[in-house]
Amino acid sequence: MEMKKHRFQLLVIILISAVFMSGCTAILKVNVSDIKIEKVSPKGLRSIDVGMSAMIENPGAKMSISNIAALISYEGKDIGTITAEPIELARKFSGRCPVNVNMTVADAASVWDVVKIVSSKEKSDACIVDLTFIYKQGSGAPMTIRRKGLKVGDLTKSTVK
Repeated sequence: MEMKKHRFQLLVIILISAVFMSGCTAILKVNVSDIKIEKVSPKGLRSIDVGMSAMIENPGAKMSISNIAALISYEGKDIGTITAEPIELARKFSGRCPVNVNMTVADAASVWDVVKIVSSKEKSDACIVDLTFIYKQGSGAPMTIRRKGLKVGDLTKSTVK
């Protein structure tokens, strides 16, 4: 069970890191570390809620990230979607930030498929993530950010130490 929890945690780290690495220079200054799973709550056979927290350092202006959604696929087959509650970071924020995430298993996959993929480093590294979110800094206009085809393995090599 600990390995499955660790692999799901890694997948969420990658999602959060991808949000902060998606191209805006202000986002690139944000440091995310020490992600902890606080609570895991299964929601039937197709969904799971995960309460997490992360140490976040935002040296810049106030920012918000909302409408966070990711589609995860493996070998060309959608295995699930991840959504997260909005994240608000105050100007020059440094501290622990709660992050609530929901993963819903795709109709074409089973919970067992997802467990097998997430619990294997080789398989989870081969997953592809399509990510969408809305980013707003300070009083600026919100921007919709879309990134397709992010390889989980590439993200782990560049963001997870």
